[in-house]
Amino acid sequence: MNTSKIVHVIGALVAGGAEKFVVDLLVEMKKKGYDVSLLVLSSRTDKAGELFTSKLKDADVACYIGTTNKVGFKSLLWFAKVLPLIKPDYIHLHTPNTELAYYLAGRFYKHSHKLFRTIHNTSIKYGAITKRAFNKNNVIKTIACGNSTFEAYKDSITDDFEIIQNGVAFDWPAKSIEISHKAREALNLSDDVKHYLCVGSMSADSMSDSQKAQDILIQSWIDSKMGDSGAVLHLLGTGNLIEDFMNLAKGNESIIFHGVSKDVKTWLLACDYFIMPSRYEGLPIAAIEAIATGIFCIFSDIKPLHELKPPYVYWVDKESNMSLSKALNLSLNTENNIDIKKIEEFRNVFSITHTAQSYLNLYN
Repeated sequence: MNTSKIVHVIGALVAGGAEKFVVDLLVEMKKKGYDVSLLVLSSRTDKAGELFTSKLKDADVACYIGTTNKVGFKSLLWFAKVLPLIKPDYIHLHTPNTELAYYLAGRFYKHSHKLFRTIHNTSIKYGAITKRAFNKNNVIKTIACGNSTFEAYKDSITDDFEIIQNGVAFDWPAKSIEISHKAREALNLSDDVKHYLCVGSMSADSMSDSQKAQDILIQSWIDSKMGDSGAVLHLLGTGNLIEDFMNLAKGNESIIFHGVSKDVKTWLLACDYFIMPSRYEGLPIAAIEAIATGIFCIFSDIKPLHELKPPYVYWVDKESNMSLSKALNLSLNTENNIDIKKIEEFRNVFSITHTAQSYLNLYN
């Protein structure tokens, strides 16, 4: 077993692509014989976070969780206290609040160590002090989760910068008629209608700023009268805008809000289409999972989603109700015949095994 201690730091164990990625990454590193731990600044969690915690425990990955629901001064004190107890040789930051925590407290950690970061999105909003932390932290190497993220930040990153694409632990099967039927039974979904799925956070300053563009999706769904055609839209996720989105849906019975789910894989197997009309992305874990399941996709025409090279997709113009409505109507008459070989090839390209080894090569 490698004796170096590796600690990855995130803000909270909650539903999110970066959070799921880090959990899968550490579990895979543990399988390869490395001493890895997860340090979580906040005690805030949800159903998905409970699943992540269980997965870490089953893999014997140490998980240190902060004592406060919000990241604040007490979180910094906790962070400064726990690092000397772990004595990591490598610290890897993943979200803006971890940059700030390290800048204010972690840099005083006396044990010799090397600092890394991963950038998970093409659009990240930093406050003034967080931006200062990002620029001042003595990072050995910055990782971009994909080509589009690298292109977005290459002119502003002064330290060593490289791409390691996101990966996923594919521990569920691809779709088949029988598997999809069982998934629908598990979720109490009818076999007589077409089911559409959108997964993502509903947090932003306003609906027009929402990353996953649920506002565009809901309005396009209503405009194209999908419910009248016997289709159902399932939205997984929550956030400060959920009531605004529900009001936008106007009580439309074909639009159902399910909140956070810890069983997204079953939803992917059960539904006919996965919709991601995002305004911006990094290299989205949810989209990788959807493509690898063999579900037909409807994606906004943005570079990070093209980067995935999905074999079965309708491309729609970003923030265009008309374009998305047209794709929704076309999808009602599309036969979804999936070539399993293409799905297997995709899974191989985006396997967490390859990604974890690339991360370990950095540390070695």
